[in-house]
Amino acid sequence: HDVDVVVVGAGLAGLSATLALVDRGARVMLVDKNKFTGGNSAYASSGVNAVMPPSAPGSTEGSGSTADEADSVALYMNDTLRSSGRDITDSKATGLIGVLAHRSHVALEWFRNRVKLPLEVRGQLGGHSAARTWRPTTGMAGSEMVFAITREVKRAAANGDVVLRLGTALDSLAVDEHGEISGVNLRTPQKGDVDKEESIPVTNVVLATGGFASDLDNTSSLLKQFRPDLLKYRTTNGPFATGDGHKVAMAVGAATVDMDQVQVHPTAFGPPPKDPAADESDNGGDSTERLTLCAEILRGVGAILLDDNGQRFADELGKRDYLTDKMTHGVSKDGLYTLLLPEAGAKVANKHVPHYMKKKLLTKLETIDEVADWMGVPSAILRTTFDKYHDDAARGIDEFGKKFFHNAKFDDTSGPFYVGRVTPAVHYSLGGIAINADGKVLRAKDGLPYKGLYAAGEITGGLHGINRLGGNALTECLVFGQLVGESVPLPTPVSPLESTGVHSMQATADSPESPAELPRITSAELAKHNTKTDCWIAVYGKVYDFTDFVEEHPGGEETIMDHAGVDGTEIFDSVHTRAMLDDFDPIGTFE
Repeated sequence: HDVDVVVVGAGLAGLSATLALVDRGARVMLVDKNKFTGGNSAYASSGVNAVMPPSAPGSTEGSGSTADEADSVALYMNDTLRSSGRDITDSKATGLIGVLAHRSHVALEWFRNRVKLPLEVRGQLGGHSAARTWRPTTGMAGSEMVFAITREVKRAAANGDVVLRLGTALDSLAVDEHGEISGVNLRTPQKGDVDKEESIPVTNVVLATGGFASDLDNTSSLLKQFRPDLLKYRTTNGPFATGDGHKVAMAVGAATVDMDQVQVHPTAFGPPPKDPAADESDNGGDSTERLTLCAEILRGVGAILLDDNGQRFADELGKRDYLTDKMTHGVSKDGLYTLLLPEAGAKVANKHVPHYMKKKLLTKLETIDEVADWMGVPSAILRTTFDKYHDDAARGIDEFGKKFFHNAKFDDTSGPFYVGRVTPAVHYSLGGIAINADGKVLRAKDGLPYKGLYAAGEITGGLHGINRLGGNALTECLVFGQLVGESVPLPTPVSPLESTGVHSMQATADSPESPAELPRITSAELAKHNTKTDCWIAVYGKVYDFTDFVEEHPGGEETIMDHAGVDGTEIFDSVHTRAMLDDFDPIGTFE
């Protein structure tokens, strides 16, 4: 294929870079080893950060300031810098943080206008001095954003401007005698045959392959190499997050930064860290099991954390490393803590709560006494904890330094309550490939830009330092994906390419087959297809083959499998919008 740019990785960063490149007239090949777009971007649910001008639309949750004037680029930079542990004199860090903060509004407006996803609800996450985290009204931020931008990229593919190579892996980069990028070497698995290998000549490559928080079990594991102490934790990442792009870039001399910095998120639903000395039966099972992240927005809208004694032990809106440390050294016999959300907060997080309820990660309880029984503590202790919290909220500060008390009422009139058990889990690769403020990869030998090599998203390092501020993952993907897409040098545009290699479920919405031509599928026939290797689900009167999507589903494969062979409209409707189904081709109509 004669292409101008190869983008490797179809998460939000890669999709953003691809769309920005296409808008400049580029021919782009988009490669991802998964059969679907999204990566870990699809798991991010709390939102994307941006400092908006006073005229920007949006509602603000909780008791914080509703005025945009309360926020500024300088304040956002300061929050990110403080969270990162960097010093203000670190010019490399402040340079990347400056790009992130200054371009956050531009990137968000570009996404809203180009992709047509409003992102109008504004909330406040932990570590932020103001409400600046934006999400849609219709569902989880990451999955909604991924589906929306994927739709635009597939339209570009239908026009011949993008060659989609899903299910194809990057094996290596080709470098010429001058030390410049000259191509990519790809590998596509073939059923019952030797993998297909091919070399694509190209002088510009964008790496957007994500992190390495699931790189656990092979001899080249980056997590084992740089943070073996974290192997006891589960991860919130999909099994694809194995640092492939890092290894390929390092092999051709790319510089790295902060590779030992890996973020542990304080609140994932599920079992505690695995004790290497204990039996599997005693410590929650296989340490490679992916845990579902308990979105930070729940704490942002009022959830509190309680230990085994029914006591609060931290500022729930504190930085992630702070909370993880508090939980690691707190009062919990099994490493699990109670997250408790009142009804007022649940009404704000009205997509997250039903989703977690459907997955049985949150339990609905009507009264404080029921919460006490569920926790195994006297209700009098909980009431004392809540009374003190109410007093602290009235004063505007507590013993842990908490200053924001959204939906802080916990009494007999504020039920029902939603409770879950949370524990820290490996979540994000803070370090990675070194880049400059334009997204150009730097060389290890001299720190200069590597000609023809760019990177965006979690594969990069230097921005987040020792701790990532909540919401900055999607922001980083948008800002640097768009920035790289605008920065890659392009020749004069020529005729578009034919797009190939797309799985049937990635076909465009303009599929030639109309619903009237689809076969009718009965409930009896549907029920036969209820396994991981043969998974059909009915949604809104159509039947879809989700077999290849089971392991990639952002909500976990159990959510898919719970509805395999049956009508899944109710669970789909509680989390997603109908528009998401535009990205999938039905195989029949449901009778």
